[in-house]
Amino acid sequence: MKRLFVSDDEVHGDRLLLGGSRLHYLRNVLRAKPGDRFMVVRENGEQQLATIRQVTAEVVSATLAAPQPLDTEPPIRITLFQAVIKHKPMSLLIQKCVELGVSAIVPLVTERTVVRLGPSRRAAKQQRWQQVATEAARQSERAHVPPVSEPVEFSQAASSWKAGPGLLFAEREVPAGRLTVAEALKDHRTCRQVAVFVGPEGGLTDSEIELALRHGLAPVTLGPRILRAETAAIVGCALVLYELGCMQ
Repeated sequence: MKRLFVSDDEVHGDRLLLGGSRLHYLRNVLRAKPGDRFMVVRENGEQQLATIRQVTAEVVSATLAAPQPLDTEPPIRITLFQAVIKHKPMSLLIQKCVELGVSAIVPLVTERTVVRLGPSRRAAKQQRWQQVATEAARQSERAHVPPVSEPVEFSQAASSWKAGPGLLFAEREVPAGRLTVAEALKDHRTCRQVAVFVGPEGGLTDSEIELALRHGLAPVTLGPRILRAETAAIVGCALVLYELGCMQ
């Protein structure tokens, strides 16, 4: 059954009125007609069955059934701080990390970031990345769409994270003293938030590593092999969720 995320201002009692891109999706892509049903996910994380009453050129009108809880969100919030990488790998890692259960994604600009974005391109990229996250959340039956922010500087993100343990996946840059994910989280089993930091294709610089360690990020290994940035992000987030009991 198809699923759509809706805002509260589109719900009027037991009636749902959809226009814009959702109207286009239902009317022109799905060829929806009166009597067809789909599931909507509300801003509070509840889901409701919607039965289409009318489809016009301006709006889709539907009747909503009683709300039901949607218990698909992990109890631990993971914020992925990911250095901007090339378009297709970046979209892939956003898609897969949202499917896994990541709560928010913050793209980073680092000293070795290959993809350089001006102000106008940053906004356009953010909108595209957010659309990828929305589609992945819909497909994986998430109760909420993880926000994807516009890119921020690595130094700003690394120095400002204070909400919980921060894990820095850096294989080449920290040759010694790295922890496994299990070791890094050993004393944080009851934490509510975790940050995962992943660098760009060329890795982080020595000065960025020094700054990150100075601000309390823990250098973490994913094994003896060098992983691509998108692979490290997906595997790292999956291991954090597993270690904190969110994959059962």
